[in-house]
Amino acid sequence: FGGATIDDPWETLREYKEILENDEGCDVVVPLQHTYVPDDHKTCREFDFPVVLSGHDHHRVDEIVEGTRLIKPGLDGVYATVLEISWDKASSSSEPKIRSEFVKTSNWKPDPDLKLENKRAYDALLPLRNTELARVPPTFTPLSSVNSRGKVCTMGKFICSLLRSSLNVSRRQRRQLVDAVLLMGGNVRGGTEYPPGSFFSLEALEAEIKPDETVGIVKMPGWLLSEGITATHSGDPIPGWVQFDDGVKEEYPENSVKGPIITHVAGKEIEPDRIYSVATKVSDLTNGQSPPWTEYYEAHPEHLPPKGAYANIHAELMSFFARNMWRKIWE
Repeated sequence: FGGATIDDPWETLREYKEILENDEGCDVVVPLQHTYVPDDHKTCREFDFPVVLSGHDHHRVDEIVEGTRLIKPGLDGVYATVLEISWDKASSSSEPKIRSEFVKTSNWKPDPDLKLENKRAYDALLPLRNTELARVPPTFTPLSSVNSRGKVCTMGKFICSLLRSSLNVSRRQRRQLVDAVLLMGGNVRGGTEYPPGSFFSLEALEAEIKPDETVGIVKMPGWLLSEGITATHSGDPIPGWVQFDDGVKEEYPENSVKGPIITHVAGKEIEPDRIYSVATKVSDLTNGQSPPWTEYYEAHPEHLPPKGAYANIHAELMSFFARNMWRKIWE
């Protein structure tokens, strides 16, 4: 950052809260944060703010944590927070009342000038939007990446399936092919409902997957594969909600308190003691989003591939699409 440093956010918040309240005489301080829910909860616990406004998570949140209202309207400006802060008395010692609601931004007409400017800006993306990379098979329709941090979405499954096919084509001379592709939902970031009949375009690839994302091939026991996915699918939406390819099957048993179970990998019934070849973002295995994976791979780092063996997702898929195009031309 050009020599700049990043300070601890809570120490900085504590410092400026004191300045604003004691030196500047502010009646109320409202933090604007761009942090995940666990970090927002820390702010609520450690401070006495009446309300915290935050983002980062793609889902909406409106809850009270130890007396502080936490409000997050979700991704892409689909919803906005309408917030009212009021006091019954003029004295600074009175507690403010917090009223809030989520409203759909589409309920209001766009400003004509800004709408025109927005269209002009998006015109630069037309070459990407009109560049077809692949048709979308019916099994992945309707194509959507909405709520990729709270469910297995069709776009997540489509990208994982494409990546598995590509890796297996490029590795076809090797003795062991990829059994499954697992990507955490935070890596499928478009948050888009695609219209019926859409093809997978260069714009969609750029919007859904960051250009620098990579995957490595990891050896993973079947029991660990299953437990790792289940751990991310058993609670509230999180960035680590695992997306998987169409060879992986998941079932939600009735009245189960343990969450879903993985029944199939590579189109066949899962074998708990079998060692599977799994393509995934290697750093996600130890980022804490899936506790079983983090515990296992922190204890066994020797099972992680070296960085030189990683494959860039964009490069891998673009090579796959190019091979398919040349094959069609040849035929």
